[in-house]
Amino acid sequence: MKRSLTFYLVIVVAAMLILVGLLALPGGVGLPVKWELPPGYKGWVTLRYLDASCQVIERQGFFLVIKVSGEGIACTSEFLERRWRHNIFEYVNADGSVMKAEASWGDSEYRPGGGLLDRWFIGTQLEFEQNGSALPPTPMEWSNQNAGGTHPQNGKLKAKK
Repeated sequence: MKRSLTFYLVIVVAAMLILVGLLALPGGVGLPVKWELPPGYKGWVTLRYLDASCQVIERQGFFLVIKVSGEGIACTSEFLERRWRHNIFEYVNADGSVMKAEASWGDSEYRPGGGLLDRWFIGTQLEFEQNGSALPPTPMEWSNQNAGGTHPQNGKLKAKK
């Protein structure tokens, strides 16, 4: 079955429009980010930037890799430019196997004096509505609330009453 030249022309034009649209996004398009989570983690995940005590962002092939602690915290000494990025969330088991995790909500926030913070809620939309609707504290707030500076939620969702 032969397709008409018009069909192929429409496909090419549509692909070009999509590419131009992506390039027109503020900051452009960046490398995709893979978030490696502890097995079964549910709750808020936060990433703080420009922390000299943290490592640079790891690169695995085409992906930037963010490794999240059991408390839901990640940090980097780098600044990740504000670009549109595809995010993938995976649970990484002790044997190296991975399983897809679901993220319901995420954003970035610039805080005067507090730098940049990325935050994501890991869980279903229902779990977010029941447990995550209040934004997590910033890293500066953690250190003010807890001597150890640990995430107060500690990766545990509250049971629905």
